[in-house]
Amino acid sequence: MDYTALLKLRFSQVALFSGLSEKEMDVLRREAVIRKFQEREVVAREGDKPDFFMVLLSGSVDICRTTFGGETIVYRRLYPPVVFGYSLLAAKPYSADIIVAETLMAAIIPLSVVKRILIDNPEAIFTALNHLSSVVSSLSTENQELRTLSLKERVMRVLERICDNNGNCRVSHEELANMAGGTRANTSRALKNLEISGYLELRRRLISLKKYGAEGQD
Repeated sequence: MDYTALLKLRFSQVALFSGLSEKEMDVLRREAVIRKFQEREVVAREGDKPDFFMVLLSGSVDICRTTFGGETIVYRRLYPPVVFGYSLLAAKPYSADIIVAETLMAAIIPLSVVKRILIDNPEAIFTALNHLSSVVSSLSTENQELRTLSLKERVMRVLERICDNNGNCRVSHEELANMAGGTRANTSRALKNLEISGYLELRRRLISLKKYGAEGQD
């Protein structure tokens, strides 16, 4: 299968690459290797220091950690055109596990290639720093939500963050409970109330949002 068009589209959507010339983008696309990952396949573990950058082309991944008791806690679900590898530029390991949620197609770029291009283009480094700043701000907002919002409101915020462009979220109630900071039972009740209110539709491992930005009432 020819992924040329998809590769060009996704690379054009990556904030880190926005300051690069077309010639530099061509180098990245030429060096990229397309790889397919199956559902629940481990892409990287906490503490790993892979020697590649990864750009999501299709599918999704969960950012999670495993507790001492063996329980997997999902913090976020991410979709294209997310990039993994920012921390590797500073020789830092991954701080969480990356596990495939839906069958994933990704572009693998050697870290050495990305570093070489960034060294030759300092403007791109500032772009990366700005992006990281926005990520930190987003995480701070999510942390604030856990402390101040009701469970129903937290569930709504999580769903709006993890849904695809069609408003669909392929997530189990247990996974959603982990991301929203609630129990499975309470999260299921919150979802049922949101369905009754017309905010979403519940199907097997699929939640379809009908209203974006709707206000939940406890």
